[in-house]
Amino acid sequence: VSRAGVLRVPLCPKSTPFSSSWVCGAGEGARGIKLTKPQSPLRDSILRACASNGLWHTVTTAVVPSASQCLKSGLRRTISSTARSIAGNSAGSVVRRAYVWSHHIYAKKKKREIPELAKKLGLTGFCSTGKPGFIVVEGDEEKVKRFLATIKRWPWQRLIVRLQEDSNDGRAFTGFKMTGAGGGEKNDLKEVRCIMEKAGVERHFETVAGFSQGMQ
Repeated sequence: VSRAGVLRVPLCPKSTPFSSSWVCGAGEGARGIKLTKPQSPLRDSILRACASNGLWHTVTTAVVPSASQCLKSGLRRTISSTARSIAGNSAGSVVRRAYVWSHHIYAKKKKREIPELAKKLGLTGFCSTGKPGFIVVEGDEEKVKRFLATIKRWPWQRLIVRLQEDSNDGRAFTGFKMTGAGGGEKNDLKEVRCIMEKAGVERHFETVAGFSQGMQ
């Protein structure tokens, strides 16, 4: 572990979670310590912390004040903090949030592909099906843009991105939730409002629902 206090943790594939070397170093070309021994307490701590956060497919760099402080305070807290930062949930990180209105969301394919796409891009939020339909996604700006660009290519009777905003207070939602009415049924706007209220974004409900434009 270097004096610079830079901890580099290359995470190994889920299929072979214990096959990669674990290196602590000051940067590119730095002389570090390879933690490859099964009995290494530091390596085991890293593996346990990463496993608890599900971070098998991510490569990240966690910067800590010093190596000794990292070990004393507990490596688990360091990795957990990094995990929250990667997910975009840490306070102070900029989160892009998009609010989408649709004339309706009935198709089974859309009900399947909307949450799949959101989860693939690491976005959180919800989709409320029925007539009208609502989609709210949040996360990295570029990934939100990719989500919107993708769903806009799908066939819709009408689809409008009502609002986009950037937040410095972290994410409002945890995970991505599917809710709403079944095929051919009207959506429950009270439920939509309740979901947004619990997330602290109910101030946008009338805009997203179209009430401020005198339409639904």
